Amino acid sequence: MIDFDPAVYDFSVPDYFLHTASIRFEPSNRYSLTLGVRNVFDRKPPKITSEDPFVNTIANVPLQAGFDVRGRTFFVNAQAKIF
Repeated sequence: MIDFDPAVYDFSVPDYFLHTASIRFEPSNRYSLTLGVRNVFDRKPPKITSEDPFVNTIANVPLQAGFDVRGRTFFVNAQAKIF
């Protein structure tokens, strides 16, 4: 078992909430258009602390990025029913 020194590694992070908003238009039964934004307030993800330069500090666990690191993004979705 690997023993981590709590003075060197702190894998806890504060609560982190993202907000997404979208609106959908349906001018007929055959067509729809959805517009939206993810991470409305452009929140940066929390970071873990580590004195080890080989530990990824973007996520709340080492060696992965469990949070949205891109920031605010926009999306468009268009749908058409063929039949």
